[in-house]
This record gives sequence, structure tokens and C-alpha cells, in this order.
Amino acid sequence: MNDAVFDASALVPVVVAHPLTGLATQFLDRHNCLTLDVAMPEVANAIWNYVRAGQVAADDAASLLATVSLLAENASDARYLPDALTLAIERTHPVCDCMYVVYAAAMHAPLITANKKLSKKFADVVPAGIINLYDELETS
Repeated sequence: MNDAVFDASALVPVVVAHPLTGLATQFLDRHNCLTLDVAMPEVANAIWNYVRAGQVAADDAASLLATVSLLAENASDARYLPDALTLAIERTHPVCDCMYVVYAAAMHAPLITANKKLSKKFADVVPAGIINLYDELETS
């Protein structure tokens, strides 16, 4: 199974009902899931928003987060932060997103995301490519 870097936007649909759930799960089934430590607070924040919107029961939130943490190999953020900061400044884009881009490039792995802006803005930075789940959904 080939490695792929999943950002938080690609991990959330795996555990929360979403139009991308089926596709995100397929990609997860076909790849060894790599992510960064920063993904867990981002996923937790997304789950919190689903709870606030009444789409996820508060009692289920912790188990959803635990499920995500079991799906991925988490790498430490610290090593990638300086390059992510440089990239963020150069491209005027949030550092957290740039961390996934830098990590995917370093791992020579594709980046799986549901962030359209990220996939368009950084296609030239990740040699293995950036796969946007929304683009994949539209073509399937």
C-alpha cells in the first residue's frame, strides 16, 4: 500500500457523515495514511463544529476523534514548521495548511485534501500531486 498524506479536511469525512465520506474512505482504504500532529486539534475542532450544528451527538465526539487517531500515522509538526512558515509567507496562506504541503513533499507522497484553495495554490510544490476530494467527486 502506498503512503499518502491526509490533511484534517480529508480525515473528518471518514468519521462524520458528509458528501465526501465514501470517497474519503476509499482513499483511506487504498493508502497508508500519514498525517501531522496538527491534524488532531483541527479534526477535534471540526467535530466540535458538527456537535454545535447538531449533526453529531456530544457523547460521540471523543470516540470519533479516537477513531481518527487510530487511522493515521502521526508525525511531529516541529520538523516541518520552519519550511511551512516560509511557504506561508511566500504564498500568503495559513501555516497549518502549508505544513501538510511541506510534509507531503518531504515524504514524496500525494496530499489528500478537501481544501480546493490548497490544492490549486500548491500543486507545483508536491511532486506526487495533490488530490482534492471534491474534484474527485465531480469526476466520478
